[in-house]
Amino acid sequence: MKHLAAMVLTTACLTTPTLAAKSIVGLWDFPENACSAPIRLSALAMISEDVDCRFSTVKRKGNTVTWKGVCDDAEGSANQTVIAKLNSRDRLTIRYVPGGNVLPNLVRCGR
Repeated sequence: MKHLAAMVLTTACLTTPTLAAKSIVGLWDFPENACSAPIRLSALAMISEDVDCRFSTVKRKGNTVTWKGVCDDAEGSANQTVIAKLNSRDRLTIRYVPGGNVLPNLVRCGR
C-alpha cells in the first residue's frame, strides 16, 4: 500500500503543470512617469528615448532575462550585458554590465 501511495504521489508530481514565467516583453516605466516615456522591451531589443540596444543573444532563467549586444546612448556605442529581473510584485529592475546603470522598480505600462 505504501508503494502504491508513493507511486500515485510521484505520478501526480510529474504530471502537474508548472507555471511559466511571465513575459517581460512590452512597455515599462518608472511609476512617477505614468508611462509618459516608456522603455520598450522586445525579444532582442530595448528602446527608450535615452538608449537603443540591439541584442544578439538572450537567455532566461526563472524571472531573470539576460541579453548581450550593443547599446547606443549619448556616450556612444558599447557592448553591454543587460539583465532584467521581475520581482514578486511585478516590478522590473534592469541592470547594465559593465555600464553600471540600474533602473529599479519599473512598472508595466498598459498594453
